[in-house]
Amino acid sequence: MNKNSFKYTYYQRHKLVVFLICALFLLSCEKKIAIDLPKSDPVLVVEACINDYFPTLNYVFISYTVDYFNPDLTSLGVSGAEVYITEGSIVAGDTLFDPQKRILLADNQFPQSPKGFYYNPGLFPRQGYIYKLEIMFQGHFVIGYTQIPTRTNIVSDAVRFDGMKDGKRKAYLSIFFNDPPEASYYRLAYKINGDSLLLGFGAADRIRLINDELINGKMREYNRFQVMYEGDTVNTYLCRLGRKEYLFWQSFAEAQNNDGPFATPVQLRSTLNGAIGCFTGFSIDYKRSILVTR
Repeated sequence: MNKNSFKYTYYQRHKLVVFLICALFLLSCEKKIAIDLPKSDPVLVVEACINDYFPTLNYVFISYTVDYFNPDLTSLGVSGAEVYITEGSIVAGDTLFDPQKRILLADNQFPQSPKGFYYNPGLFPRQGYIYKLEIMFQGHFVIGYTQIPTRTNIVSDAVRFDGMKDGKRKAYLSIFFNDPPEASYYRLAYKINGDSLLLGFGAADRIRLINDELINGKMREYNRFQVMYEGDTVNTYLCRLGRKEYLFWQSFAEAQNNDGPFATPVQLRSTLNGAIGCFTGFSIDYKRSILVTR
C-alpha cells in the first residue's frame, strides 16, 4: 500500500468510527414517549334518512361515539330511545307541524337489523314537504329538519366490455340523467347482485357523492369505474339531496379517509341539534341493469 492510499484508507475509517460513535450516542438517548390522549365523553351519533321511493330507506340509526384506541363496536347501537318524524307544511311563510302526522319509529323491527335501527313501515314521506326529527333518550333531546327535493330521473344506462379475467369479460356501467337547471347534489349508491331493497344505505356496495353546482341543465353521464363482469346485475340509486345535507356527507367522507388521531382533524358538518349526524331527505330514482351485450 502506498502512502497516499494509506492516508485515504485511514481517513475513511476515521469517518466511519466518528459516525458509529454518533449513532451509538443518539441511540442511547432514545426515550419511549407514551402519548396519553384524554378519553372523551360519549356523544350521540345519528344517521336519519327519509325518501319517497323505498320504505326500507326510511330509518334512524342511533349510536354513540367510541374511543379511537378502544373501538368496542358491540355496544354502539342505542336501544330504548323515543324517535319521531313529523311532516310539516308551509303556511304564510311559517312551517307548521301537525301533531296528527307525528309518527313513532321503533327499534328491533327486523331480525337482521342492527341494534339502534329505528323504523316504521307506515312512514311515507313526500317531495316538497319539510320534516322534523325528534329523539329523546336518557335526558338527551335531538332535533333536526330536512326536505325531500324533486326527483332527478335516470334516463338510460350503457355497458362497455373491456378485457378478461378468470374467463369472464370485464364490464363497466354508465348511467345518464338530465341534471336540473339549478344547483343539485347527489349520493349515487350501487348494489351488485343483490335485492333492490336496501335495509339502510350501509347495505350498499359503494356510495359516490356528486356535486353539480357548476354544470346545470345538461345531460350528465357518470361511470362506475369499479370492475364488474358480464352477467352481473347492478342496482343503481340516484339520490338527490339538499346542500346542507350534502356538505355533511362530504365531511363524513373526508373523515373516513382521514389518517387517524394524529392527522389534521375533520369537522363534521352536522345538521342536528343535540347530536352528531344528519337528517337527510332524499328523492330517489332507481334502475336495475343486467350487464350483457345489447
